[in-house]
Amino acid sequence: MTRPDADQTAQSSSIPPVPPGSAAQRIPFDAAAITAIAAELGIEAAPAPFGAQAHPAWRLVVPLTGAAVIPGADPTEPVTAQSPGVVTRLIVWPGMGRVDVANPMASVTMTGVVVVDLIPGIEAIFRSPEGSLTVARNGRVMARTGPSPATRDTNGIGPR
Repeated sequence: MTRPDADQTAQSSSIPPVPPGSAAQRIPFDAAAITAIAAELGIEAAPAPFGAQAHPAWRLVVPLTGAAVIPGADPTEPVTAQSPGVVTRLIVWPGMGRVDVANPMASVTMTGVVVVDLIPGIEAIFRSPEGSLTVARNGRVMARTGPSPATRDTNGIGPR
């Protein structure tokens, strides 16, 4: 279920709507979203030990699980939540529209985030007009930049 205020925010930011029939829940990227994001990722959020008073930050730590290729690791060995230090760390700054994500394979910062799509049991997708940043429950990260396919012209290369 999508909150109406999230749809308005997304539409005014040129972010395509959640497809009809999708299980995704779209919520505004604000301080109230932190609990829902953490719950979807199966973790808890904690205030980050830094950040401006006007723009508090939260830290979320997602265990990186599954068979992943990590620099220096044996790619035939599965990575588990028990593997020391193998996590995806998020710092979320709703007041600044910013998400920082880091794990052994990538570091990504997304700015301009206005809404979050929560896909039940799977992932959280942070969306900005310039792209999206996906964090899955297993700690995997995917970033996409550029205009959304729904906002491209018929040739697939620019705003409509």
